[in-house]
Amino acid sequence: MTATEIERVLVQTRFDFRRWLVVPNVAWGFFIHECDLLAISESGYIHEVEIKVSASDLKRDGKKCHGHRDNRVACFWFAVPAELGALTLELAPTRAGVLCIREIESGHRVVEEIRKAQRNPTAKPMTVEQRLAVARLGTMRYWSRVSA
Repeated sequence: MTATEIERVLVQTRFDFRRWLVVPNVAWGFFIHECDLLAISESGYIHEVEIKVSASDLKRDGKKCHGHRDNRVACFWFAVPAELGALTLELAPTRAGVLCIREIESGHRVVEEIRKAQRNPTAKPMTVEQRLAVARLGTMRYWSRVSA
């Protein structure tokens, strides 16, 4: 399973694009670190999703100096293929939620929450201007992907 396939399942189910503003690969002026998937709720709260597709990728993540800490993020999640679920529970920070992507029938995948993310009580909702900036970035990401 690829990171793009995981993104697609998350945006079609957990972070439904009709209710959430979701943008891949965000670092542009928002974070000191790169965020695999940034999802903003209707009320303006940020959920950061770190996508891992292999055990080595997951183990390397633990060596990052920023530790996926940002006071603007309300919830932090790891999204992994189902076979990495147990390892993710072991290696991910306890504040991180864990979402497993499981194939249930030919080509159909579902998201299973195996640990809920701990909500950051200091996180505040984004302003309308900040959300518009993320929406603009999302549009640029979309067109750069379909134009390639």
